[in-house]
Amino acid sequence: MSTLKGVDPNGSQRAWDLYVNSRFVETKNPGRALVLASGTPITNTLGEMFSVQRYLGYEALLQRGLHEFDAWASTFGDVTTELELQPSCKYKPVTRFATFVNVPELIAMFRSFADVVMPQDLREYVKVPALSTGARQIITAKPSAAFKRYQMVLDARIKAIEERDRPAEPGDDILLSVITDGRHAAIDLRPPTS
Repeated sequence: MSTLKGVDPNGSQRAWDLYVNSRFVETKNPGRALVLASGTPITNTLGEMFSVQRYLGYEALLQRGLHEFDAWASTFGDVTTELELQPSCKYKPVTRFATFVNVPELIAMFRSFADVVMPQDLREYVKVPALSTGARQIITAKPSAAFKRYQMVLDARIKAIEERDRPAEPGDDILLSVITDGRHAAIDLRPPTS
């Protein structure tokens, strides 16, 4: 499972620190040690659900033998491979979690520690303005010649990252930076200083 897009087999130091601290605090105050708050517990990958469960519902995962990511992923995730447009404007096959499976069981485990508030629950407290057209509008624009040239720069950066034969060090270019730069350029290609 470590080859899936969005799944870092090494994890991050921050996530590891939070996990270790959550386990320590849980041993001192079982069942009432941690409170996390998020408006978006799953934003980038379905694997984020596993992280949240490890912090707040570890005992339930342990009882079911799902405390390791691979076991959890094979129980609750469906993996697909699809062609995905890269920042360089080329297509590449990418394997990732596509959907959850065994959803009722997953929701039951999640709701054992999570207080879920849906948008309809907030309507009496939060006024949401109506959209002028009544629905979202998707507006597409053709890329400019300057943007196409910039995509070639992004492609060269991606190739350099993929060809690097060592782990990234502080100051090295990383894929997240390339993707972020591509997103920013898609919104507004002008330099930030202009």
